[in-house]
Amino acid sequence: MPTRSLAQLRLGVAAAAALAFALAVPAVLAADRDVAIRDFAYSPGTVQIRVGDSVTWTNRDAVAHTATARNGSFDTGLLDEGESRSVRFTAAGTYRYLCTPHPNMTATVVVRAVAAGVQPPNTDTAVAAEPPADRSPAAALAALGATMFIFLWRSMRRRRMMG
Repeated sequence: MPTRSLAQLRLGVAAAAALAFALAVPAVLAADRDVAIRDFAYSPGTVQIRVGDSVTWTNRDAVAHTATARNGSFDTGLLDEGESRSVRFTAAGTYRYLCTPHPNMTATVVVRAVAAGVQPPNTDTAVAAEPPADRSPAAALAALGATMFIFLWRSMRRRRMMG
């Protein structure tokens, strides 16, 4: 019976480590902000979002418009009346953009960094390259929890094999 109690204890520790891992790495749900193109203007003129969020532009004018970053990082292409396009932002910064057929139409997307240890979702429509590897305390705790889980699992397997 002592062997069974030790195995149960290890399983409990492994479950606790898995729970700690889940709590240490919070999930970030990406948000989507809307910008209307109406009367030869973007509304709102400035949008503030977090890294990993998207902005969707919808053309409400009878003529075609674009939302094109001045630094070339994104371009919705021409949007006819009623059409929409979204761009996901994966790097913090200020993105000034304009309408290429109507360069007097300008606006800004301000992208704020998310909390340490949280990575934005990976997507093909992302504006910037993925950030460097995460070295935050939450990531270190998550790695430690995963390592503990593997160690305990292997230890339990060895124990069973030895009888």
